[in-house]
Amino acid sequence: MWIRRVMTIADADFLKNFWPNFWSNFAADLIVGILLTALIGWIIRKRQKVDVVMQTTLRVMEDGGARAYFSIVNLGNIVMRKDDIHFHVFVRESRIPQKTLQRMPSARRVQIGGNLYLELKETLDRTIFPGRTTAVADIAVVSTDFEIHDFLYYLSTANGIFPRSCKIDDTRNRASGLGCMMKFHVFPKRGDAKVITARQKVDEMVAAGKMKPARSLSEQ
Repeated sequence: MWIRRVMTIADADFLKNFWPNFWSNFAADLIVGILLTALIGWIIRKRQKVDVVMQTTLRVMEDGGARAYFSIVNLGNIVMRKDDIHFHVFVRESRIPQKTLQRMPSARRVQIGGNLYLELKETLDRTIFPGRTTAVADIAVVSTDFEIHDFLYYLSTANGIFPRSCKIDDTRNRASGLGCMMKFHVFPKRGDAKVITARQKVDEMVAAGKMKPARSLSEQ
């Protein structure tokens, strides 16, 4: 009888202490789990790098004309999937043959820095893996000779606008801080092909007196 009474008291004490301890431990574990999950998510986000740019290839064609091909380059470390990027390429009208312009009467024209540009725009329809390049648009041009501001762009993505400095003014329907093509690949009809960076082209134009040293790479 005495043993049964001891067991009854022990059971009552156990049940009395079990649930408070259970809930306090559960709450502590839940808080630690939430903090760890948030920390891991923060570390993953910090390690993710989203960076996309554009470049152009200028090539003399077999018929003697020239063409500009535009590509998106994934400089980040995450995959840019279909529909992740909407690109806007602006080509100075003076660089486009008249017969080409006549075939594109409905294409949007915009004024940038006092010059008229034709806009090519579309949404990415394929995947770009990190470190890879994909062609997205092309247009006829008068020659492979070019100036740094003949081709401008900006990219709309789920992670923001690229280049980062680009600003979209919805009120005035204007874009400022447009990007210069990262590289220009030039393939003349005769001679060696050249890869010209935006910095090299700026230095070349400054040396020729076509651009002031303090001028930005992008037109406002």
